[in-house]
Amino acid sequence: MRVTSGSETSDWHRIGKGIITGCTISVILFALAMNMVVKSAEVECRGPLTKSGTVIPTITEQPVKSLGKLFDSSLKDSAAIQKSNKELGPLSSLPERKWLGLPRSLTSAALYGTSNILQLPFSGLTEELMVVCTREALQYRDSRDCKVSSAGIEVRTGRKWKAGKLLESRLRQKALVGTMATGRAGFGYFPKTLVSQAHGKERHHLLQEEVRAGMEEERVSRAVGLRQRGQAVYDALPSPANLHVWAKSETPSCLLCSGRGSLEHLLSCCPKALADGRHHWRHDQVLKAIAESLASAISTSKHHHAPKKVVPFIKAGEKPRVRPQLTTGLLHTASDWQLQVDLGKQLRFPQHIAPTSLHPDMIITSEALRQLIILELTVPWEECIEEANERKCAKYQDLVEECRERGW
Repeated sequence: MRVTSGSETSDWHRIGKGIITGCTISVILFALAMNMVVKSAEVECRGPLTKSGTVIPTITEQPVKSLGKLFDSSLKDSAAIQKSNKELGPLSSLPERKWLGLPRSLTSAALYGTSNILQLPFSGLTEELMVVCTREALQYRDSRDCKVSSAGIEVRTGRKWKAGKLLESRLRQKALVGTMATGRAGFGYFPKTLVSQAHGKERHHLLQEEVRAGMEEERVSRAVGLRQRGQAVYDALPSPANLHVWAKSETPSCLLCSGRGSLEHLLSCCPKALADGRHHWRHDQVLKAIAESLASAISTSKHHHAPKKVVPFIKAGEKPRVRPQLTTGLLHTASDWQLQVDLGKQLRFPQHIAPTSLHPDMIITSEALRQLIILELTVPWEECIEEANERKCAKYQDLVEECRERGW
């Protein structure tokens, strides 16, 4: 292609120096598509372009791929979008949560989080779009062609987010904070390659990982902010506090006492219900179910002991026989286990083991093995499970140490 004005004096080299710096890639591709020549302010179409006798197809005959994007004669993305939708087929309109069998209310932090206990093998479309836009912006900015790198090309991403702006702020923050310790390990225990020291593909990879790290931080902060919403979903029963919030009651007070009648108060904190034995009844029902299961296991263990370890001998050429696996455990190590439960009457701790005034919910003893199992049941509110565990462990710590000193 040549562009002339009056006389044909400007060649392709002059276009590369002058016009390309002021024109976009779309204009050049359009010119290639039409194979046109501008002469005396008039457009003329010439024959096909050739190089060493080989005909170069026009963009109307063969689309051109530039920077990962396919351009045809229309210079639009509609054809590529339609092709992608056709290849995806029904998956393009299938709801992700419905496909996985998950409720619609499940937050995206649980779906795409990389720091969750359950990590699903896919990522969100928003994250992938940000990574792709960042990769494209880096290709423009770090291009080996000085004309492309100095052209100041911006990747259009919308008003809420700009490719490159997030990276600049994160890298500036990391430079100010410096090296951080991970867990209880010391500084530098987990060596990491700094972005400022990386080059080429490694640098681009680290920058893209920074984008993903920023998205993960947003997901974690969103999950932490959903705590109140999760409480609202969990605490959905018509308690006095909820009825007051829903404008169904004039006061949020408990019907048994003067406290605020939340679900936590009714199930585990009401002093009147505790004095009337309502909480004890729930505790005893759970303890009764556990005791029945343990009594059945102890009865079974008296007839089935753990088999002794033997060395099976196999003849040459024979395959070993598969023996049925027997259930083994702590209760199968002895046949004289005795179970005592704090139901009906108060449990008295065996004084020959250790003198104490404590009354555990359940104890299992074996005189032959001199082993003692102490079980303490607590039915706390969900948010107080760890606190209740620490309180109960501290309560029986001295008793456990004394039993061990006496050989149990």
